[in-house]
Amino acid sequence: MIEKRVEIMSRKVPLALVCLMIGSLGYRCFYKNTVKSERVAYKISVDGAQSSAIPARGDYAVVASCSNASATWDYDDWKLDIEDLGGLKSRCYLEFTTIEDKESFSYSIEHSEDTVKNGESEEYIYRGDNPDNYVLYNGEMWRILGVYDRTLAGEKGIARMVKIMRPESIGNYYAASVKDISRILNNYYYMKSNGNRDTKCLVSEGIKGNCDYRYRGLKERARNMAENVIWGTDSEMSGYVGLLSKEDYIGSGVECESEEECTSTWLVGSVGALIDDGYHIDNRGHIAVNAEGEGYSVYPVVYLKSSTYLISGTGYPTDPYIINM
Repeated sequence: MIEKRVEIMSRKVPLALVCLMIGSLGYRCFYKNTVKSERVAYKISVDGAQSSAIPARGDYAVVASCSNASATWDYDDWKLDIEDLGGLKSRCYLEFTTIEDKESFSYSIEHSEDTVKNGESEEYIYRGDNPDNYVLYNGEMWRILGVYDRTLAGEKGIARMVKIMRPESIGNYYAASVKDISRILNNYYYMKSNGNRDTKCLVSEGIKGNCDYRYRGLKERARNMAENVIWGTDSEMSGYVGLLSKEDYIGSGVECESEEECTSTWLVGSVGALIDDGYHIDNRGHIAVNAEGEGYSVYPVVYLKSSTYLISGTGYPTDPYIINM
């Protein structure tokens, strides 16, 4: 079967009523987008009331379902994605419900048997080979590392935040200092911009890397959720994106045991600190001091703002947490 992907955009587009003859049941009516939509009819409700248009972006939980196709609502671009339509017709239902409870995600997240307390504090760490810690962020599946109290940049105090990590590397980079990696992450990956002209964009000493993040960096909605924090104790070292720490790696209880399982990965020294004498996980799963002239994989880490709240989800791979702010 040929797969087709249909995107129904979020513009307030007038919808024309479409009535289909269904055997002896008579006519059944649906709302259909006047823009060509590949044999798809739509019915939209907002807070239980029938609507002739998709509402503007807002504090809504969205339930999308389609016959003969799989459908998901894209909160980042505020549109409906339909897949596996094939050559069939489909009827889609979109239900928008205003979210009343906006409790911080750091408190509403469930602390199950997959989490352990971080010492005597009220912080939590996800532990184990595959805990239910999946969260949809930047249109991608990220993993929750834990819930921490961290110092905000600009002398704004301490906030309770969820710490998340992209489980897929954005590339292999060489740097003489972890600060150079922070520069790539915050100047280009975070800003969704092109850093290929930056002299610090290297895959090995003297060899240029690919730091063009215009199509794979953080989207605006994801940027708005990321908090600017102090990474470690250096008040001058702040940023929206950091790296996995030694404590994150040790606290997870997960260790790779062979070169086939392990990827040499940039780490930072103390909890979240971006310091010159950085560390990495070597290809045997050991924590080692960075070697001069070596390049390692980069996995971005973000603290979500305390104003981020849960829309839906349980953290399972098939039902990740969906968040908003």
